[in-house]
Amino acid sequence: TATVLAPNSLNNFAGIASLVKWDGERGSVAAADGYLLLALVESSLSRERYPTSRMGAADLVRGAFAEAADPLLGIGPEYAVLREAKDGGRRVAIHASTHAELTGAIDLALELGLSPVLLDAVEIENCVERLKGTSLSVALRPLDWGSKTAALEAPARLAAAGVRFSFAGATGHALRRSASLACKHG
Repeated sequence: TATVLAPNSLNNFAGIASLVKWDGERGSVAAADGYLLLALVESSLSRERYPTSRMGAADLVRGAFAEAADPLLGIGPEYAVLREAKDGGRRVAIHASTHAELTGAIDLALELGLSPVLLDAVEIENCVERLKGTSLSVALRPLDWGSKTAALEAPARLAAAGVRFSFAGATGHALRRSASLACKHG
Protein backbone atom coordinates (compact mmCIF):
# COMPACT_ATOMS: atom_id res chain seq x y z
CA THR A 1 0.00 0.00 0.00
CA ALA A 2 1.23 3.47 -0.82
CA THR A 3 -0.11 6.91 -0.09
CA VAL A 4 0.79 10.44 -1.02
CA LEU A 5 1.42 12.84 1.82
CA ALA A 6 0.82 16.33 0.53
CA PRO A 7 0.93 19.73 2.18
CA ASN A 8 -2.36 21.49 2.86
CA SER A 9 -3.60 24.21 0.56
CA LEU A 10 -3.37 27.15 2.96
CA ASN A 11 -0.74 28.82 0.77
CA ASN A 12 -0.63 29.28 -3.01
CA PHE A 13 2.75 27.54 -3.09
CA ALA A 14 1.69 24.75 -0.75
CA GLY A 15 4.84 22.65 -1.04
CA ILE A 16 6.09 19.30 -2.30
CA ALA A 17 4.28 16.01 -1.80
CA SER A 18 5.96 12.71 -0.91
CA LEU A 19 5.08 9.10 -1.61
CA VAL A 20 5.10 6.83 1.44
CA LYS A 21 4.82 3.03 1.42
CA TRP A 22 3.44 1.04 4.32
CA ASP A 23 4.82 -2.46 4.96
CA GLY A 24 2.37 -3.48 7.69
CA GLU A 25 4.43 -2.36 10.64
CA ARG A 26 5.99 0.90 9.60
CA GLY A 27 6.29 3.16 6.64
CA SER A 28 9.13 4.29 4.48
CA VAL A 29 9.51 7.20 2.12
CA ALA A 30 9.43 5.88 -1.44
CA ALA A 31 9.76 9.28 -3.13
CA ALA A 32 10.51 12.34 -1.03
CA ASP A 33 10.57 14.72 -3.96
CA GLY A 34 7.12 14.34 -5.52
CA TYR A 35 4.91 16.87 -7.18
CA LEU A 36 4.75 20.60 -6.50
CA LEU A 37 1.34 21.57 -5.12
CA LEU A 38 -0.06 24.95 -6.08
CA ALA A 39 -3.36 26.06 -4.55
CA LEU A 40 -5.96 28.38 -6.05
CA VAL A 41 -8.74 27.44 -3.63
CA GLU A 42 -10.45 29.81 -1.20
CA SER A 43 -8.44 28.47 1.75
CA SER A 44 -5.18 29.66 0.12
CA LEU A 45 -6.38 33.26 0.21
CA SER A 46 -6.34 35.52 3.24
CA ARG A 47 -7.53 38.98 4.16
CA GLU A 48 -4.45 39.20 6.40
CA ARG A 49 -1.80 38.80 3.69
CA TYR A 50 -1.29 38.85 -0.07
CA PRO A 51 -2.92 37.41 -2.09
CA THR A 52 -6.44 38.22 -1.06
CA SER A 53 -8.15 37.17 -4.31
CA ARG A 54 -7.91 34.49 -7.01
CA MET A 55 -6.60 37.13 -9.40
CA GLY A 56 -3.90 38.01 -6.87
CA ALA A 57 -3.05 34.33 -6.43
CA ALA A 58 -2.67 33.88 -10.19
CA ASP A 59 -0.48 36.99 -10.30
CA LEU A 60 1.69 35.64 -7.46
CA VAL A 61 2.20 32.31 -9.25
CA ARG A 62 2.80 33.99 -12.61
CA GLY A 63 5.35 36.37 -11.06
CA ALA A 64 7.23 33.60 -9.26
CA PHE A 65 7.57 31.57 -12.47
CA ALA A 66 8.77 34.71 -14.30
CA GLU A 67 11.39 35.37 -11.62
CA ALA A 68 12.51 31.73 -11.77
CA ALA A 69 13.08 32.08 -15.51
CA ASP A 70 15.19 35.23 -15.07
CA PRO A 71 18.86 34.27 -14.60
CA LEU A 72 19.50 37.40 -12.53
CA LEU A 73 16.54 37.00 -10.18
CA GLY A 74 15.88 33.28 -10.11
CA ILE A 75 18.62 32.04 -7.84
CA GLY A 76 17.94 29.86 -4.84
CA PRO A 77 16.37 26.45 -4.24
CA GLU A 78 12.77 27.71 -4.41
CA TYR A 79 13.36 28.93 -7.95
CA ALA A 80 15.03 25.67 -8.94
CA VAL A 81 11.80 23.84 -8.11
CA LEU A 82 9.82 26.24 -10.31
CA ARG A 83 12.29 25.86 -13.19
CA GLU A 84 12.02 22.06 -12.90
CA ALA A 85 8.23 22.36 -13.04
CA LYS A 86 8.36 24.68 -16.05
CA ASP A 87 10.82 22.38 -17.87
CA GLY A 88 8.70 19.28 -17.18
CA GLY A 89 11.21 17.79 -14.73
CA ARG A 90 8.81 18.01 -11.81
CA ARG A 91 5.13 17.16 -11.74
CA VAL A 92 2.71 19.90 -10.78
CA ALA A 93 -0.73 19.68 -9.20
CA ILE A 94 -3.09 22.61 -8.82
CA HIS A 95 -5.76 22.43 -6.13
CA ALA A 96 -8.88 23.99 -7.68
CA SER A 97 -12.46 23.00 -6.90
CA THR A 98 -15.03 25.49 -8.15
CA HIS A 99 -15.69 26.50 -11.74
CA ALA A 100 -13.97 29.88 -11.19
CA GLU A 101 -10.93 28.24 -9.54
CA LEU A 102 -10.69 25.61 -12.28
CA THR A 103 -10.98 28.21 -15.05
CA GLY A 104 -8.20 30.23 -13.43
CA ALA A 105 -6.04 27.11 -13.02
CA ILE A 106 -6.52 26.07 -16.65
CA ASP A 107 -5.73 29.59 -17.90
CA LEU A 108 -2.63 29.80 -15.71
CA ALA A 109 -1.36 26.34 -16.67
CA LEU A 110 -1.76 27.04 -20.38
CA GLU A 111 -0.13 30.47 -20.06
CA LEU A 112 2.87 29.07 -18.16
CA GLY A 113 3.19 25.95 -20.32
CA LEU A 114 2.53 23.58 -17.42
CA SER A 115 0.78 20.19 -17.61
CA PRO A 116 -0.63 19.86 -14.10
CA VAL A 117 -3.13 17.55 -12.53
CA LEU A 118 -6.15 19.55 -11.39
CA LEU A 119 -6.91 18.26 -7.89
CA ASP A 120 -10.32 18.13 -6.22
CA ALA A 121 -12.05 19.32 -9.39
CA VAL A 122 -15.58 19.37 -7.98
CA GLU A 123 -17.16 21.50 -10.73
CA ILE A 124 -15.14 20.08 -13.63
CA GLU A 125 -18.24 19.34 -15.72
CA ASN A 126 -18.26 23.01 -16.80
CA CYS A 127 -14.65 22.87 -17.99
CA VAL A 128 -14.54 19.68 -20.07
CA GLU A 129 -14.54 21.46 -23.42
CA ARG A 130 -11.69 23.76 -22.31
CA LEU A 131 -9.62 20.72 -21.31
CA LYS A 132 -10.13 18.91 -24.61
CA GLY A 133 -6.86 18.77 -26.54
CA THR A 134 -4.71 19.96 -23.61
CA SER A 135 -2.16 17.96 -21.63
CA LEU A 136 -3.92 18.74 -18.35
CA SER A 137 -5.42 15.89 -16.31
CA VAL A 138 -7.91 15.76 -13.47
CA ALA A 139 -8.07 14.04 -10.06
CA LEU A 140 -11.72 13.94 -9.00
CA ARG A 141 -13.16 13.67 -5.52
CA PRO A 142 -14.54 10.20 -4.84
CA LEU A 143 -18.11 9.64 -5.98
CA ASP A 144 -20.78 8.62 -3.51
CA TRP A 145 -24.38 7.42 -3.70
CA GLY A 146 -25.48 10.98 -2.92
CA SER A 147 -23.28 12.66 -5.55
CA LYS A 148 -24.99 15.09 -7.90
CA THR A 149 -25.79 13.87 -11.39
CA ALA A 150 -23.23 16.26 -12.92
CA ALA A 151 -20.47 14.75 -10.77
CA LEU A 152 -21.57 11.20 -11.60
CA GLU A 153 -21.51 11.96 -15.34
CA ALA A 154 -18.27 13.99 -15.30
CA PRO A 155 -15.95 10.94 -15.70
CA ALA A 156 -17.81 9.85 -18.84
CA ARG A 157 -17.64 13.38 -20.26
CA LEU A 158 -13.91 13.60 -19.48
CA ALA A 159 -13.26 10.21 -21.09
CA ALA A 160 -15.26 11.14 -24.20
CA ALA A 161 -13.22 14.35 -24.51
CA GLY A 162 -9.94 12.42 -24.19
CA VAL A 163 -9.04 14.05 -20.87
CA ARG A 164 -7.06 11.82 -18.51
CA PHE A 165 -8.63 11.57 -15.06
CA SER A 166 -8.46 9.61 -11.83
CA PHE A 167 -10.12 9.58 -8.45
CA ALA A 168 -8.29 10.80 -5.37
CA GLY A 169 -9.58 9.17 -2.21
CA ALA A 170 -8.54 8.18 1.25
CA THR A 171 -9.69 4.55 1.06
CA GLY A 172 -9.71 1.74 -1.45
CA HIS A 173 -13.42 1.35 -0.83
CA ALA A 174 -14.08 4.96 -1.92
CA LEU A 175 -12.03 4.45 -5.08
CA ARG A 176 -13.80 1.19 -6.01
CA ARG A 177 -17.19 2.80 -5.37
CA SER A 178 -16.19 5.77 -7.52
CA ALA A 179 -15.13 3.54 -10.40
CA SER A 180 -18.37 1.57 -10.12
CA LEU A 181 -20.54 4.69 -10.11
CA ALA A 182 -18.59 6.22 -12.98
CA CYS A 183 -19.13 3.08 -15.06
CA LYS A 184 -22.83 3.02 -14.16
CA HIS A 185 -23.15 6.59 -15.42
CA GLY A 186 -21.43 6.09 -18.72
